[in-house]
Amino acid sequence: MLVCVLAIFETIFAGLILFTTGPPYAYMNWCFSYPSMICFLLVSASTVFLVVRLKANLSWRSRLPNQLICSSAKEIKASRSVILICWMFIISFIPNIFLVTAALVYPEFTLQGPYYKWLVHILAAFAMLFQMISSSVNVFVYYSMSTRFREVFIETFCRK
Repeated sequence: MLVCVLAIFETIFAGLILFTTGPPYAYMNWCFSYPSMICFLLVSASTVFLVVRLKANLSWRSRLPNQLICSSAKEIKASRSVILICWMFIISFIPNIFLVTAALVYPEFTLQGPYYKWLVHILAAFAMLFQMISSSVNVFVYYSMSTRFREVFIETFCRK
């Protein structure tokens, strides 16, 4: 549902950028910065919640008899892979969040600003690089941590 809301939000503001007169960067924060900040905060909060719940679950399971703990290793491995992917997203998104926050606090810190245009270009390039690396590494993390993903990947791409 969140993805649908963000898609509608992005479509509305992309339409505003395309079809209104005046400077297009007036809507840039609403179209790109705020949704990315919301996603970052949601992923961060969800990851913290997942870690807290995983620790509570492990504590609870440690008090159970051994015969009832047969599926916990698989659940722990799945939880760790989700947490790793979330942390990779959070770390790779920090430069982007820095740019958004800096532009909100100091309005001249934008691509159109008179003083820091070159610094914003450099930081934006690093932000995109971090996001591309994160997106590219996800496949390898899933491949190394999930046997089901590995089986489907090999079946799909390594047919003879």
